[in-house]
Amino acid sequence: PVVFRPDGGNFYETMAVEIASVAPGAAGIFYSISGVSPDGLGLRKYDKPIVLCNDKPGTVQRVTLSAMAVGSDAQTSDVVTSQEFAVHGVLALTWDPNTATNGLALPGAIQGCYLENKNGNPITRVRAKAPLPPHGRTTWEVFVGEAGAPSGNVAGNGAGMCVGVVLVKASGRRESWMSEQLGGMFSWCFNFSRGWVLHGGEKRAYGARAVRPGQRVAVTCDREKCTLSFGIDDQVFDVAFSDIPAGDLYPIVNLPVKGCSITSGPYIRGGL
Repeated sequence: PVVFRPDGGNFYETMAVEIASVAPGAAGIFYSISGVSPDGLGLRKYDKPIVLCNDKPGTVQRVTLSAMAVGSDAQTSDVVTSQEFAVHGVLALTWDPNTATNGLALPGAIQGCYLENKNGNPITRVRAKAPLPPHGRTTWEVFVGEAGAPSGNVAGNGAGMCVGVVLVKASGRRESWMSEQLGGMFSWCFNFSRGWVLHGGEKRAYGARAVRPGQRVAVTCDREKCTLSFGIDDQVFDVAFSDIPAGDLYPIVNLPVKGCSITSGPYIRGGL
């Protein structure tokens, strides 16, 4: 018999499966896949992790992976192991104007992927319409606008250009995160105009600063490992937070000065 790693389950956009023989001395492993095309993939020898991808927004690709081992005496095992995997397609990243505050709540402030602070209030934020998927590893990104990012603090509370995630609990009332500073009890953020990460009212130096127009800031959340990390352009920084809770985590941004803007990528993407 053989084992799969991971052993089935739900994944987001991209996944890789390893197959190993339980019995020692196996000369090889053969596998087949059903569900990836009209006819599936016929029997073939396993020699590297099997990568499955689904880049179609709003879809779920369900596949069955079957495998068997071949002994050193060229005898094929009569035990075929099968497992099901579900690979969810990419999710569109759209912003919810009903959650916008101050400079992002004004006409023209949110235009699709383009966000701009229209009045200069430093506590100007919005969250996405949909939460991150509850499984897998996801990444979303923003690009610094033409005005760049402000250097230094723009208010006594140290507000800056922030990206991160916010925990939103199901409730009919106005969420408490909307009245707290980002980096409070409900949010985990990267202030990339200062090079800080913030949570629970505490900040610490992290990564680098992104202040030039066009710089890309990425946010990566691993729901299996409960971690959150960030990156700038081609730099991928270490894990910033390792205690991200389960629940509805939404992308969130804060733009602190008038004319300050970002453009977000169109999708929340998966990855290995």
